[in-house]
Amino acid sequence: MGFRDNEPFLQFGGKIDPLSEIRNAGIVTNGSVFWVKIKADTDYTTFKDQVGADVIVNTIQDGINKTRNDKNDFVMVVPQNSGSVFSQTTTVNMNKDRVHLIGVGYTQSQRGYAVTLEGFGTAGTASISNGLLNMTGGDGCEVAGFRFLGTAGTSTGGTVGNGGTGGLITCGTGLKDLHMHHFRLDITGAQFDSGTPTGLLDCGSASTGLFFTDFVISEGTRTALVNSPIALGFNGQDVVFKDGQIIMHAIVTGNTHAAAKGGTITGVYVTFDNVDFINTNSGTLNASAVGGTLPSGAVGLIKSCPAIYVTQTGTSTQLFVAPTSGTATVVKNSFIGIGTAALINA
Repeated sequence: MGFRDNEPFLQFGGKIDPLSEIRNAGIVTNGSVFWVKIKADTDYTTFKDQVGADVIVNTIQDGINKTRNDKNDFVMVVPQNSGSVFSQTTTVNMNKDRVHLIGVGYTQSQRGYAVTLEGFGTAGTASISNGLLNMTGGDGCEVAGFRFLGTAGTSTGGTVGNGGTGGLITCGTGLKDLHMHHFRLDITGAQFDSGTPTGLLDCGSASTGLFFTDFVISEGTRTALVNSPIALGFNGQDVVFKDGQIIMHAIVTGNTHAAAKGGTITGVYVTFDNVDFINTNSGTLNASAVGGTLPSGAVGLIKSCPAIYVTQTGTSTQLFVAPTSGTATVVKNSFIGIGTAALINA
């Protein structure tokens, strides 16, 4: 027997069906839905009564741990009442396949995150070896609506990497079919920690089918060390960056926005589509926005990508830039700008 309109729904044991709630948002799943909610929130008890105590957890990792492989389970991270960050002292480990990790309330804009995950400061007693999110499993996963804010400094207690083993976000070896969208990666501080991480976003070796869209990746104003905001995977394939900004402060001309790691494949290594390569240091131009060594047998595409204070968007003969115009010896890329003038890209 159902509840009448004038009966107190929640008081008599009624619960909001989380499946119907996300279906109303245009999401359909056959799996379970878990909610991450901080106990200190003033509406915690009311919310728990609404969704049910069995589907509410207090940390993101607890939510992921309750999911199952390949069931399209959702972990919905609710912003804190005060808008406070989620302070992480350990890496969030995405070790299940086909799980959706969503910051509740993100907007459909490039910077439309709703939840911030922040690492501990440079005075920390231990470092997070793989940043704030480590995709150790995570084939076919979705991650959306987050800002990942890492500390950077001279201390090994910084969040970003440890001994070169990872980035602020680390995609594990052989990761497949990840979709990250509406997210931002940032660091605070003048330089990376002494661990020299591989990049803010580290695409793991032999990773395939990774798709990053509607994003901002920013290094801030570092003062030392040569690495890249994005480290592409050794033997990686079919990695796509679309509709985003990659912002760095070049220290030497050899700095790159994205660095290829080489290997051997047959096919498309990486595609950049409508991505802004921005160097905030007008005194030191990147020789190439996308650098490093592409895998043998691979090609890459840089499509409609504006670049500020860079000399070329890609110097490798395996990288193809479109659109361009000119002759076989002098090619003009109208997307490159230094000050108010476009640069001839030979």
